[in-house]
Amino acid sequence: MKKEKLVHFELNNWFAGRDYPEGEPFETWVTDNKFISNDEWCKKNKLVVLCGNIDMSINWCITATESWVKENCPQLLSEEAYDYIVLCHGANGTVENTEHNSYSKFLRHPNEYGEVYGRFGWEFPEYTEENYGVHYHKEDYEYEDDDE
Repeated sequence: MKKEKLVHFELNNWFAGRDYPEGEPFETWVTDNKFISNDEWCKKNKLVVLCGNIDMSINWCITATESWVKENCPQLLSEEAYDYIVLCHGANGTVENTEHNSYSKFLRHPNEYGEVYGRFGWEFPEYTEENYGVHYHKEDYEYEDDDE
C-alpha cells in the first residue's frame, strides 16, 4: 500500500492575511478555534494538530494528507497570491497599507532529516493514527520567583 503524501501547514490567529489566509475556510477555522476545541473533528479528518500560545495569539501546526488539503483548502497548494489591508492608527489619523502574501507561505517543509518545524521552532508531531487529534505545545518558559 502506497503511503499518501503529507502536507504540513501553520496558522496563527493574530492577523488575517498575514498569519492566516483571509477567506474561507481559514476564517471559519480560526474564528471557531476549530483546531483546538474540536478534537473529534480533527480525529475524524485524520489531522495531527499541535497548538499553543505565542504571546497573546494561538498557533497551530497542522499535518494532513494531500487529498484532505486538496478537498478542503486547495489554495495552499497553489502559488496564488493575494493582497490584504493593514490599518495603522496614529496621532495623524489612520493610514491604510496594502500588503501582499501567498497561500504557499503557510506551508512547512521537512528538513534534510525529515523533521518539520514551524516558524516559532515547534516540531510538528509525527503523522500516525495514534497522533490524530489535538495536542498542546509544552511551554519551555522558566519563570523567576521574585519572592524567594
